Amino acid sequence: MKHPGYMVIFTSFVLLLFTLPMAAADPFDALSSRFSPTTQSLHAVEFANGTYVAVGDGGTILSSADTVTWIPQISGTTNRLNGVKYGTNGFVAVGEGATILKSPDGISWTRCPSPVTNKLSAITYGLGRYVAVGTGGLVVTSTNAVNWSSVNTGAPGSFNGVDFTWFNTQYPQNMFVLVGDSGTIMTSPDGLAWTLRFSGTFFRLNAVAIRASSSQYTMVAAGDSGTLETSADGITWTMQTSGTTANLNAIVLTAQYGIVGQGGVFITGSAAGWYSQPSNTSTNLNGVAFANGNFVAVGDSGVIQAGIPCVPRTAGATAAMSAIAFAGGKFIAVGGVYGLTNTILASTNGKDWATVYTAAGGALNGVAFCSNLWVTVGYQGAILTSSNGLNWDNHSLGADNTLNGIAYGNGSCVALGSYTAYHNPGTSYQKAGVFRSTDGLNWTGPYALSGGWITAIAYGNGQFIAVGFGGALASSPDGVNWAAHSSAIYNNFGGVAFGNGIFTAVCPGFGVVTSSDGTNWIARFTMGGGNAITYGDQGFISPGSTFITSPDGTNWSIRGFGGSVSGASFGLGTYVLVGSEQIFQSIPTNVQAQPLMQGQSSPQGFQLSVTAQPGHDYRIQYTTNFMNWQDACSFTSTQSVTPFTLVDATNHPFGFYRVVSP
Repeated sequence: MKHPGYMVIFTSFVLLLFTLPMAAADPFDALSSRFSPTTQSLHAVEFANGTYVAVGDGGTILSSADTVTWIPQISGTTNRLNGVKYGTNGFVAVGEGATILKSPDGISWTRCPSPVTNKLSAITYGLGRYVAVGTGGLVVTSTNAVNWSSVNTGAPGSFNGVDFTWFNTQYPQNMFVLVGDSGTIMTSPDGLAWTLRFSGTFFRLNAVAIRASSSQYTMVAAGDSGTLETSADGITWTMQTSGTTANLNAIVLTAQYGIVGQGGVFITGSAAGWYSQPSNTSTNLNGVAFANGNFVAVGDSGVIQAGIPCVPRTAGATAAMSAIAFAGGKFIAVGGVYGLTNTILASTNGKDWATVYTAAGGALNGVAFCSNLWVTVGYQGAILTSSNGLNWDNHSLGADNTLNGIAYGNGSCVALGSYTAYHNPGTSYQKAGVFRSTDGLNWTGPYALSGGWITAIAYGNGQFIAVGFGGALASSPDGVNWAAHSSAIYNNFGGVAFGNGIFTAVCPGFGVVTSSDGTNWIARFTMGGGNAITYGDQGFISPGSTFITSPDGTNWSIRGFGGSVSGASFGLGTYVLVGSEQIFQSIPTNVQAQPLMQGQSSPQGFQLSVTAQPGHDYRIQYTTNFMNWQDACSFTSTQSVTPFTLVDATNHPFGFYRVVSP
């Protein structure tokens, strides 16, 4: 692929250390360094429509789809940009010299006339209106991101942060809140008429965020010297203990609450307590966003620190995917439309997917790799097998059977669901049952399973665990003889997994139970929970309407991922989640950024500049027809930007270059 390139220079970092209490460590809470294509300080970051946008000094604008590869965009200004927000009319960035820029996609930017000349520090969006704040007590607003008007609030000093939330049932009004120097706090129902509030502090407030639930507002303002204030209505504000004396620069309140600041401070929590999390930098962090299940923060010297987001992938099929498994370097996802089709997708990296099977029939509900054979099961007794994950043979246990899940262990492939049982002639009913096979082709059963409808199965520590409706839970050493157990929960289970020496079963929206022996179960978490669960190198993930993670099965965090996700698996260092016409993939912290390149002719030859992540090998390739690429040179990146002069290039009438990783 051919990409534009940009100069990158790294400067040394200043060490500023602050201490805060530590919360239980969850790898998903830690931030790790991403390769940045700039050394300009970054001041704000926003996510919308699948795109991250970061802005900063010198008119710097970067965009990214995954927090890994950041592409510099042309802003048309050298003024420092302080804030960025997405609304109905796209992204809007504001900055020094009353700069206002707009973009429909975060890539193409144009400048808008400003009604003021003062610095603009921050921007938000609500009620169909962009609202930006800055120095001199001025606020500027626009309903279309093009035409802007100013509002004089009558308050002295500078405004540094602003946010908005929709009304809720307890406070039936909309709420804008701005904060500024000397502890200034003001509120507005429409972004036009502002009322000064008493904050109780004279410290400068740098940022504010609001979150509305069904019953109340949660408002948090953060500022210098660790200042932290909270409010439930925007009128009465209460000082909180942040645990740090560092200046706090930015805050986000979503499924998780996060604050970043001076010296790389990164804290999460709530009014009940704030805790330090690893940011893995000592550089000042100035902006933070939460998207795709995790945080991304930006700061001085172009620093970008990010967690492990789960980004969308192209499914390659319109069918709903129900389950996914990984084995032998390959992900297999299965699903379909109930009563109409079944569909199978395959991928060797979790990112690029191909439809390898589709046919009329009931949807597929489960998939596993059984010794040397892929096996998937579903409605109407469907069983399909494949030795390579690409070519599938169709089998069936009969239309009277429904298979919801499958697992392999101890030489046995075990599928479970329900089968038709008969009382008297002409009278039938569905009964929970299990089928067993040692080769994936020849099956015995059904074996009756007590309890309600069974939905999922897992193998670990020498036994199978089956879970289902109404808190149904059972264990078996061989898949034939089952013992029922109390699950300590009475809602429907969505999935079960084994990892870290324990079984973990999840109930969508109602919590998690765990067991070390498969017999005695303990309720661990009573909020959230997804439709599936899996274990990987960062711990457990349970995605669904509420996305939760845990490093050990005991301590859980809500990440608010959302989406209709019904299957999860781990392989190749990445989690892959599947659902209704959706596939999401986690982005590990060690993923290599995509190299960027720019070039121009000179009397000495064709000059290339390659921006590439240090410590990796690359090749520059040449072609005249986009079909036959030849290596022009290879190199190991030891610096952010590597220049090349290709003398031979001037001997050709035209040509094309690209930089690739081996």
